[in-house]
Amino acid sequence: PEGRPIHAVSDGTVRIAAESASYGNYIILEHADGLCSLYAHCKKLLVQTGAPIKAGETIAQVGETGAAIGTHLHLELWRAGKLLNPEDYIAL
Repeated sequence: PEGRPIHAVSDGTVRIAAESASYGNYIILEHADGLCSLYAHCKKLLVQTGAPIKAGETIAQVGETGAAIGTHLHLELWRAGKLLNPEDYIAL
């Protein structure tokens, strides 16, 4: 639902907290072992670039910004330029 908290998948640092036409309000976190996580279409960003983040910390709110169709969280995980399946890294 819109406004629901979005939590960081792991400890890391905010590489980008910004807005784009496609992703809307989005955040990219850098984690250990070269892992990066992207959270897009956020209603509101609650962190700033450069901030240290702990696993589970609330970093944003679910929304429908950018080129989103419907309220949702767009989550991507990357390592070494390869897109990963988020289900392999988060507890459902």
